[in-house]
Amino acid sequence: MWAFRTEKNLHGIYYDYEIRIDGETKRTADPYAKACGINGRRSMGVDLSLTNPIGGGEEDHAPEQPAECIIYEVHVKEFSWDPAGGFPSEYRGKYKAFLCEDTTLNAEGKHPTGIPYLKELGVTHIQLMPVFDYGLVDEAGDPADFNWGYDPVNYNVPEGSYATDAARGEVRIREMKEMIQSLHKNGFRVIMDVVYNHTYSLDSWFQRTVPWYYYRLHEDGSVSNGSACGNDIASERPMCASYLLDSVLYWAEEYHIDGFRCA
Repeated sequence: MWAFRTEKNLHGIYYDYEIRIDGETKRTADPYAKACGINGRRSMGVDLSLTNPIGGGEEDHAPEQPAECIIYEVHVKEFSWDPAGGFPSEYRGKYKAFLCEDTTLNAEGKHPTGIPYLKELGVTHIQLMPVFDYGLVDEAGDPADFNWGYDPVNYNVPEGSYATDAARGEVRIREMKEMIQSLHKNGFRVIMDVVYNHTYSLDSWFQRTVPWYYYRLHEDGSVSNGSACGNDIASERPMCASYLLDSVLYWAEEYHIDGFRCA
């Protein structure tokens, strides 16, 4: 364990680690980072109290648990990407689209989309496909780029391509909180689809900080590939298991996520 404390206000300050192992110095982002910059390559210091939705967020709470759970899986971008969906153009494909409560199909003007459509379906839980920072979409690239999100980079940071400004690390945090708060207000519990069983690349922040500790190896030294991604997380190791528990608790406590689907 390593810690650094300072009296300086580091909110909004981007940082890296330089770690020297066996005579070789490597640069890495922080595996425990709560905020990051474009494409998750650099970590950012963040005062989480400054990322709460306007008016607070402490009063946000989930609706009562229904007698029957009806779960609807949603991809954040697909939810609002179609131009005919009636969403403001600047919110299409973004967390902010979940704040729109009166959208209809533009072509007809009477068929509900977005939040009204979810209410019409009668579902009780919205299961978000992966929304933590993932690797196969360039957050500074073509807004139409698409991926399902099962390629995690930073487990404790929201995906930036769904934010209105991916270059400012605090924006994605605030806007994801706003999305969850809006879903709660409209009567839905929120489930987060999480992918803790592998990383996007074996050249991860785990591997750069403590080589081979966080990955499961076979007796011959080859990397376990049970996830079909070539780099299975060694969840049986104490500090790896601790990391996963810390991450789940963080999403539940800071973002008010109500449940998790473990891929």
